[in-house]
This record gives sequence, structure tokens and C-alpha cells, in this order.
Amino acid sequence: MADLHKLAHLLNRANLSMILIGARKDNELRRNQFRVVSAHLLSALGTLHAILRLTEQLSLNVREAIALSRVYYESCLVAAFTALDEGQRAERATQYSIFKAFYSQTKVQKAGLHLLRVDRHPRISRRHPKVQEAIKAFSGKRSDRCFDESRGDMIAEVTNRDGSAGLFFGGVEGMIFDLSSEIIHGSLYSYEDFNGTFVQPASVSDHLMSHFESVLFSTCLSSAAVARVLAKTLAQFPELEAVDKQAFSALKQFVPEDMQRQLPDYFS
Repeated sequence: MADLHKLAHLLNRANLSMILIGARKDNELRRNQFRVVSAHLLSALGTLHAILRLTEQLSLNVREAIALSRVYYESCLVAAFTALDEGQRAERATQYSIFKAFYSQTKVQKAGLHLLRVDRHPRISRRHPKVQEAIKAFSGKRSDRCFDESRGDMIAEVTNRDGSAGLFFGGVEGMIFDLSSEIIHGSLYSYEDFNGTFVQPASVSDHLMSHFESVLFSTCLSSAAVARVLAKTLAQFPELEAVDKQAFSALKQFVPEDMQRQLPDYFS
């Protein structure tokens, strides 16, 4: 818990530094890129704060923390993916947010023979130039996704820029994504698993601790991955390096000493 609190503090400092650096960029496309990436990191920080509140004590709340660790991972992955180009993806993300805000202000839902209409006020005008640009960019395409790339595609592109970051994201994908999906969808398996149905009563606390360790591993690896990508693509500054180091400091106690000696770049 102490390690996760420190990680959250360092990531917040890194994001603040990135916001200040981005504000000084002369290129509007790059300025917007810093802004969009920062928004993803702020979202990740909010998720991490919720994880910390849920896991103040070891309990069945770790079930929800597992689900949130997936959200944290996705926020970090999208932040890293958005930082890989010269700002074009960030511009697309901006247009997508406008597009969704415009079209979601009116919803029509069919319920039997009835149509339910829900309107949001105040209204966003179609005449606004940015709204027109967003509609042109996304009309006729899938409206439920900002990017066409899958998570696997994003990890592959991250790997091309930084192999270790791609490895970390891939590890998290394999570690918690399927389990968290079961939890989010409320499957019977996830309910029985986290109530200790498949373990001996005396080992329930150990069982819950193993799930908390999964939260710790996925959060630390996601943080290290995004910090490494941002340092290579946007700006290299001490706060990002501190996030990377803290992530592996938190993981060190779980890694055998012989493996630590084989990976001095991570555990020195």
C-alpha cells in the first residue's frame, strides 16, 4: 500500500511537469498532444486513487480493485499510444470527444411499443466549426471507438518504440484482462472465486492477498511502461524516471535475487 501511494504521488508530479512543458510548446498540434496525454494520466490517477481506497484493508473489495486495475492499464496504454506520433492521434481523440458529446446529447431508446427520448441541455450547436470537423471525421464510421487499432495493435506499436514498455503492457494484458472482464460482467466464476469457493477456508486471506498482488503488479508495470514511452516520445525529465524506478522498487520484493542480478537495468 505504501508503495502504491508513493507511485500515485510521483505519477501526479510527473503529469504536472508534463502539463507545464506542453503549455510552452509553440506547435499547436504538439500542445494538444500533451494536453490529451495528460488527460489520460489524470484519469489513470483517479482510478488509482479509487484502488487505494478499496484496498486500505484486505477484503473482498479487492475484487473491484482488480476490475479497476484493468481501467488503469487501459488509460496508461492509450496515453502511451497517443504519444507515439507527432500529435495526429491526439487531434483525432479531440475530435472524437466532440463527436460523442454532440451525438450523445439526444438518445432514443425503444422499449416495446414505446420510444423514450432523452435530451441533454444546454445543447451543442451543429454549426460550430469544430463540431462540423468532428462530424466529417467520424460520420459513417464506428461511433463507439476513437481509434481503429485494437489493444494488441497498440501494444505492438509501443513495442516498436520501446521493447520493455511493450513487454510490460503485454504482461498486464495477460495477467488481469480476462479476469477483470469476468468481474465487470458479473459472472458466476468471478463471484465464487472471490468468495473463496475454490479454496480452503484457512487460505482465504492468502487467496485475497494474491489478488491484491495482481493489482500491485499490473499497476506498477503499467506505470513503468507509460513513463518509459513518454520519456522517449514527449519529454525526458526526472519525474518520469522516478515513476519508473518506484514501480520496480515496489516489485523488487517479489523477484528472486538471481533474477534481479540478471536484470540490473530494472532492479539496480
